[in-house]
Amino acid sequence: MARKYLLPDYRFKRLSEITVEDLQKLGVKAVAVDIDNTLAYDCQNEFIDGADEWVEKIKKAGFKLIIISNATFRRAGYMGKVLGIPYVAFAWKPRRYGFYIACKKLGIKPKELAVAGDQIYADVKGANKVGAVSIYVDPAKMETRNLIFFGRRRRLEKPVLAEFEQNHGYGIED
Repeated sequence: MARKYLLPDYRFKRLSEITVEDLQKLGVKAVAVDIDNTLAYDCQNEFIDGADEWVEKIKKAGFKLIIISNATFRRAGYMGKVLGIPYVAFAWKPRRYGFYIACKKLGIKPKELAVAGDQIYADVKGANKVGAVSIYVDPAKMETRNLIFFGRRRRLEKPVLAEFEQNHGYGIED
């Protein structure tokens, strides 16, 4: 697997730190957002502080938004309905399929899409594979599901994030 697919283009501590100005600098037309540990706490319907307000601000600025998640139709559909945005459930991230479906639903090309999520091996890798802008968002808190699997995955992410940090900081530099 090529390392280039694992390195995010940008990194933020929280979704709510991505500003309208940041998205304008990136030249994107839309943002695809992961649910767990990005929009909402893991396996819960409680939004991370500021996430729902962030969605409204981004929509008001004229950007299209979509949820892209490996979650079920029930969960992704519920979150999409609450936020008033479309969704792609069972996206099979990092496979390209879900990202292309998201672009088709929004009427854009992958290069016009920013993808914000908390997993290197799902969100970042998938975004990079389709040519979208990848934004890694630090996870809100430790996952409550399958701690062995996610603990192992988070350990695998550490060297990738360390490599990113050698040349980049948080946010979007001018």
